[in-house]
Amino acid sequence: MGEVERGTHMPTLAIIFKIARALERSTVALMRETDSQLAASDA
Repeated sequence: MGEVERGTHMPTLAIIFKIARALERSTVALMRETDSQLAASDA
């Protein structure tokens, strides 16, 4: 999990679903939030 947090490992789709479930979020919401954060850091 730490590698995913640091951005040194790309999670599989199965792992993304597990992370979303653990956070009690929909996968779509999790991906949207992540995309927004990445876009903001690129600006």
